[in-house]
Amino acid sequence: MNGFVLYRGPSEIDGQPIICIATGLEDGGSNSKTGPMIQVYILRADMNPLVAAQTGDDASICGGCRHRGRVIKDPVTGLRRNVERSCYVMGELIDLLPPLPKAANQNIPAANEKAA
Repeated sequence: MNGFVLYRGPSEIDGQPIICIATGLEDGGSNSKTGPMIQVYILRADMNPLVAAQTGDDASICGGCRHRGRVIKDPVTGLRRNVERSCYVMGELIDLLPPLPKAANQNIPAANEKAA
């Protein structure tokens, strides 16, 4: 098993569902910047992380971090979208999708849950 769910439950920030996943347990991961190292991801459990960032629903993980940018209502589409985002983390996630959502939906007991 190369990944493990460390936490699945409510965000302590706003109570929305989040998941914390560790990857690279067997192979050390593939991050060329850090070399072999376990990577940990904290994501919204109920939506694609890129959508969460665009709509401001990443507040469940990021809180009020200034690098989240600002969410506005697009005057053309009426949809929420993020502007002025300076966070580097989302670029890293693009390379991992869709494997992370698949891992998030697996029926793996988290570290804080009892196995069935």
